[in-house]
Amino acid sequence: MQTVCALMYKSVWYVMSVFLEALMFIPISKWAGFTCLILSALSVNAESLTRADALQIALRDNPDLMVARASWQAEKARALQTWALPPPELELEYEGMPGIFKFGQHVQRTVGLSQQVAFPVTWWQRHQAAQHLADAVYLSVYEVTRLNIARDICLAYDRALADQQILHLAEKHVQLSEEFFERAQTRFDAGDIPKLDVMRAEVAFVRLQSKLTVAKNTLSVSRSKINVLLGKLPQVAWVLADRLSYVPASFDLDHLSAEA
Repeated sequence: MQTVCALMYKSVWYVMSVFLEALMFIPISKWAGFTCLILSALSVNAESLTRADALQIALRDNPDLMVARASWQAEKARALQTWALPPPELELEYEGMPGIFKFGQHVQRTVGLSQQVAFPVTWWQRHQAAQHLADAVYLSVYEVTRLNIARDICLAYDRALADQQILHLAEKHVQLSEEFFERAQTRFDAGDIPKLDVMRAEVAFVRLQSKLTVAKNTLSVSRSKINVLLGKLPQVAWVLADRLSYVPASFDLDHLSAEA
């Protein structure tokens, strides 16, 4: 049994070593396509997310908006509570008792129930003040938070789309730069160009690789920000279904003044 386990371990280790050695001979620019292929395979089960869907989910599941909504609901409940009457008071009085705890021997027993009722105007004004406070919390806390979340999720979605396009262009630039570097090396080997041109092509290739890494990290941060605004875990994967499009802005001064 031990011999069989040892042979299986050696076989697995040999396959892994051959795979790693094969990866060493893959050109660096090909890693971009290889990485995209892996990400595509991992995102097969990822859900499609449009800008409208992202806005709807954020306005429903965002933690900050849920806290603001709870604060507003609490103030509404306090305003409703002002209509309630104060607790009634029950009075029980014994007279003519020979001792402190001798309740069975008494001359007279009095039971009373009292309820305090405020003056109607005071009662109404107290409710109106609580209702105004609830309206203020709705406007200053809940509505402001809702508008901020709607703005942030739209900006984060568009930012992720832009970073996705930037990454795609960076991958193309790296591929073109590597091809140029390989051609420069071939021409140098043939004696057509000096070594300085090869070094310049290599430096440009390395710089574009660094920009590609930055673009990947930026896209990852943008996607994580979308998950934070949606109230999801960072591991949740989305396929951004919309595309960036330029729409010229037209402003009407009269309409803006009326909205303000």
